[in-house]
Amino acid sequence: MNILEKYNKKPVFNYDNQKVREYINLQGLVNKFGIDKQYEVQALFINTKSRFGDAPIIVTDDYMVNAPQHLLETVKQMMQDAELIELINDRKVGFKIYGYRGRNGSGYSVQWVEIK
Repeated sequence: MNILEKYNKKPVFNYDNQKVREYINLQGLVNKFGIDKQYEVQALFINTKSRFGDAPIIVTDDYMVNAPQHLLETVKQMMQDAELIELINDRKVGFKIYGYRGRNGSGYSVQWVEIK
């Protein structure tokens, strides 16, 4: 590998980035579709211009999902994993939403799932 290759920014995810997608959070998805729906992951990004700091974004067919802050490091790691990127590009990665109750109240997170 060329040493400079790691500094060239080129897309790693194959998806229609021209398609207009609505931004939504996990609560919004639950409100629209309920908690049992499975979503296909088409890409992962980190929004570095969020007013609350870096924030993970999960791209689905119809939405740009604002993922919870607690997934930031996980999404960063996923974006560095060549095998996972290949699975995402092959449309074999998805997520389901689950609710939880913690010391700061209740919220939502995701369970990553393999799509067969």
